[in-house]
Amino acid sequence: MNYPPEMWTTAVKMIAALALVIGLLFVSLHVFKRMYKNKLGGQTGDLIRVLASSYVGVKKNVTLVEVPGTVLVLGITNDRITLLSEIGREAVDAALGPDTGLKKPMAFTEHLRRMTHKSKNDLSI
Repeated sequence: MNYPPEMWTTAVKMIAALALVIGLLFVSLHVFKRMYKNKLGGQTGDLIRVLASSYVGVKKNVTLVEVPGTVLVLGITNDRITLLSEIGREAVDAALGPDTGLKKPMAFTEHLRRMTHKSKNDLSI
């Protein structure tokens, strides 16, 4: 099959334009993530931690949330969050022990790194 030269040049131009657009998307995504990392739910600190959560009914639960200096007991439904009580941190430590906090959730990139590291080790065996 012999295609005219215009078809090859058009195909090369189209692929180059597509690569340029995809490259610009990746660069803008990288810049966006670096600029707005802390504003978009990044784990910047442990000021608010969920200690425990228990379901009471359909889309209803009671949650212990630690904020600096106190622990809040919140009733959470589908459309409302209600403060049920405030408990001092000392009372929670006395009742449940000092290590009642949940571990800091692992970032997606850390999960991905561990999974790929594990699969590389499996392949080398």
